[in-house]
Amino acid sequence: REEVNGLTVKSASHEVDIQKNSDAVRKMEKQRNMDEQNWKAQMDAVHDVLDTKVNEKPFEDLKHCAASLTKGVVKFAQVVGVFPGPKFDDAEGADQGEADVELLGWEECAENMSFRVDKAWRQRCSQRF
Repeated sequence: REEVNGLTVKSASHEVDIQKNSDAVRKMEKQRNMDEQNWKAQMDAVHDVLDTKVNEKPFEDLKHCAASLTKGVVKFAQVVGVFPGPKFDDAEGADQGEADVELLGWEECAENMSFRVDKAWRQRCSQRF
């Protein structure tokens, strides 16, 4: 009988320990979910701030300046003769040249322009010597 009583007490003690651990696990899961929600809210706030910064006027001004600079470099390269220039065969020659620069798209143009200018320049230099 004493042995059965001792085992019953131990069993009850283990059940209490199991219940305490279960409560601790539930508490940690709840805290983890709250932390995850807080983290998501903070990341959303960061993304909102970054979106706002990217869409602000200084960024647009920078993009406009880079586009203007690239168009100027294209025009200069056309004048020097190392980049395909406008065709003046028709009456709209000057307007067509501006359209050519627009159609190039400054992003695409800037990627391969250095290669094209370097290649044309080397060809011109090799002809002189």
